[in-house]
This record gives sequence, structure tokens and C-alpha cells, in this order.
Amino acid sequence: APAFSCIVYVSKTAEGMICGRVANLAGDDSGEISARGNSERDVLLNVTREFKSRVLKMHGENQKIAWIDPPQPPLENEQVRLVPVHL
Repeated sequence: APAFSCIVYVSKTAEGMICGRVANLAGDDSGEISARGNSERDVLLNVTREFKSRVLKMHGENQKIAWIDPPQPPLENEQVRLVPVHL
């Protein structure tokens, strides 16, 4: 099965919440893929699950996968995480 890199930009809010957003896959009608949580692990799990389901859907419908290449650079407060996702 193909594997894809999910690029996630992670940041921390003033209240200590973790936010993550996917940088390299275009959003659909519901917008960019993002999540908030108490731990980076939770956030990464949530965004990669959504990333995987969107890629599988496009793949299954023989659509071109809507990569953002190159992605926008991260904001100053964001760190970059690369998560390999297997379909």
C-alpha cells in the first residue's frame, strides 16, 4: 500500500492546548484539516486519521489527490511534524 507524508504544523495556545493543522493536503468543504487537544499525540492522531480518510476517498474516486506543494511555511510559533501515513 502506498505511504504518504502528512506534514503537520503544531503549536501551543496561551491556555496550553495543542493545535495541529495539515500543511500539505488541501481542505474540502469543511476546511483545512486541523485539531486541538491536550497532547500532541492526540492531535497528531486526529489529523492523520482525517488526512488518511480524505486521501483514501480521493484515491477511491480516482480523483487527483489535492496536495499543496510546496506548502505554506509554518508560522513563527509552529513546529513541523512529518507523519508517515499508510493507506
